[in-house]
Amino acid sequence: MNLVIQFGTGNHLKLRQMYSLIVGNYGCGNYGDDLLLESCKEHLTGDVKVMAPGSEFLPLPPCGFKSLLNIRSYKSILDIYNSKRVIFGGGGLLNADEPHSYFIWGHVLFWARLFKKEVSFLGQSFNRRLPFLLRLMIRGCNVYVRDTLSLSYYNDAKLSADLAFSLNFNHKFKRIIFDKYVCVSLRTSKKLTLQILQTYLKSLISHYKKIGYKVVFLPFDINDTRITEGLDDVVLADQNQILDFIKYCELCYTGRLHALIVSSILGTPQSPLVYANKMIGLATDLDLPYFDLRQSTIFQASKGSKVSKHKLDSMRNASLKNFI
Repeated sequence: MNLVIQFGTGNHLKLRQMYSLIVGNYGCGNYGDDLLLESCKEHLTGDVKVMAPGSEFLPLPPCGFKSLLNIRSYKSILDIYNSKRVIFGGGGLLNADEPHSYFIWGHVLFWARLFKKEVSFLGQSFNRRLPFLLRLMIRGCNVYVRDTLSLSYYNDAKLSADLAFSLNFNHKFKRIIFDKYVCVSLRTSKKLTLQILQTYLKSLISHYKKIGYKVVFLPFDINDTRITEGLDDVVLADQNQILDFIKYCELCYTGRLHALIVSSILGTPQSPLVYANKMIGLATDLDLPYFDLRQSTIFQASKGSKVSKHKLDSMRNASLKNFI
């Protein structure tokens, strides 16, 4: 444990514990984001604390009307000051499609740089060149990106891989249903509305029902459950069942990035369903044929493909670079 001795008033000695502060979008119902946190906890050494929107973590600094009225959010500035280093733990935190993300995470970065903390961005993705002010604040930080597209938007970064590839999944697997089944994950986006995805899912269910297979929907985000509303003959998994369902399914239609990664690690045959260019990049890196839902949502049955051990080992090694 690292301790710093500070002199207080009256010449009293005050001991302050030093820790690494992990920052990310954790505890918000997104299974993929929570996997990133598990990876950080698994591989980072020393004392760590977590700052995230989830209620079980340290709050973020005040950056909205509600947070301005929350006394605890002001204490978070002191939490940053007392930390040894600040680590942005994976994902697309600085996302041009969600401009408010620049303000939320940029605010944390501002305090970290003001207090001259060591700052690291692990396994990040960028979908556009960062605004000038953010580029200025991020200069001198240790930045790892998880794909070559992100690297093209920030040339000073180092190329690694998504943090989830480093997970060991020390999980006691159990089979939940004993019928043959396929899994599917989907998410809405600008080009893929709720109605479009429901139509696609209906076609998938109809096809597999004819050959005696069940369809299990995997809500990697709690909002994904809206896609199954009003649809019959679909099994809706709980998030704590996701690993079990993927492990024993015949095929997984992976329409989310972390569904693709988990299926790869567990050795499950899969067919990536692309909603963004980052998925094309990852599927290509893993030699997986993919289906781009932005081009067509007419259902096509797939036999699926597995990721080779060589490719998986390569991605795991790249992911572990984040923690060196």
